[in-house]
Amino acid sequence: MVYRTFWFYLLKDKDKAEIFLKIERYLTFLNIPQLERQGADIQSKIDELEALNQSMRDRDKLKDDAIAHLSDQLVALTARLDSIERTVESIQ
Repeated sequence: MVYRTFWFYLLKDKDKAEIFLKIERYLTFLNIPQLERQGADIQSKIDELEALNQSMRDRDKLKDDAIAHLSDQLVALTARLDSIERTVESIQ
């Protein structure tokens, strides 16, 4: 693991400070209200995505049911057509 972080020690203090300023907000938890807002925002996004996922599952189930119904109708029509063809052949 040392070889992966070694580059950090080669940086000048100014560059280290810039990196720290970029990541500081992810390291400190001093602003509790902001963290709570972010948590609420994340939770609302999760809830929204779960609702969207459920609606897509419901719609997918409806489509599966419709396809199954159409398939059953196709089988019935095919059987009926075969019956009609046999009747026509027997008449001729």
